[in-house]
Amino acid sequence: MGMKEFLTGFRAYWASYGFMSRHGLWNWLIPSVVLSFLIMVGGWLLIDLAADQAEGLFNGYFPPSEGLEEEASFWDQFRHITRSSGAWAIRALVYVALFWFKIKLIKYVVLVGLGPVMAGVSEAAENKLRGEFHSFSFKTWLREVVRGVRSAVLLFTLETTLGLTLWVAGAVICAGLPPLAFVIAPAVLVLTFLMSSWFYGASVTDFVWERQGLGARQGIRKSFSMPMRTLGLGLPFAIWMAIPFVNWYIAPVLAPVTSAVGAVLATSEATSEAISETGPVSTIQKAN
Repeated sequence: MGMKEFLTGFRAYWASYGFMSRHGLWNWLIPSVVLSFLIMVGGWLLIDLAADQAEGLFNGYFPPSEGLEEEASFWDQFRHITRSSGAWAIRALVYVALFWFKIKLIKYVVLVGLGPVMAGVSEAAENKLRGEFHSFSFKTWLREVVRGVRSAVLLFTLETTLGLTLWVAGAVICAGLPPLAFVIAPAVLVLTFLMSSWFYGASVTDFVWERQGLGARQGIRKSFSMPMRTLGLGLPFAIWMAIPFVNWYIAPVLAPVTSAVGAVLATSEATSEAISETGPVSTIQKAN
């Protein structure tokens, strides 16, 4: 049963590509490209600004020497080199630290930044699936966007707390039983990746729960009630975001849109909302 549920969520994600092609939903990639570009540029500008501030503070406390006389002592030469290279080292350190921090946060930055697109394409996919047409409601769309931001923050808090707990527990076990480190370390790495995948799935599914009238916490509990399906849905998203280069330029554009549509397909199958001329059918079959 668990594997069947997992495959349902996993197949729902890949079925979203065909569903979007047949129903003309790929145009949602246009705002996705724009927002992803703004997120990327904004991230680099903020990192550059932080590096400038750190370098300025260093130069304020340790003003760079303008030059050295030929008879300068070894200590004067050492201070000159240290001050000259120190500013560069501080700048490089800030760049590396914030770049690493950005990699850790990029998934939730994407989920928050592309929330408006995900809310829109999720509702559009559900309307296509049901064969219904609803005029665009700015109020409804804005409510879903705000809900998406709140849910992303809540899920980020939960994932960070659970992740830190898992790593601390692993470190304690490895410290107490060093021979197990070769087993514990890879196990913790895999578990944190799967946990991250589940939270991806819960994030994109939350737009569906919002339209069903569930609150943020109720939505999370709903996702917990179908853990393997949520995991299967979020795993492709996590894989996209784990691939170098792809996670910066391609995944932020493609993964949120396709995952939001996949969430509609997966949850519609779970509630038997997919209706054809012959009666209820599997959403996955219909999407394919």
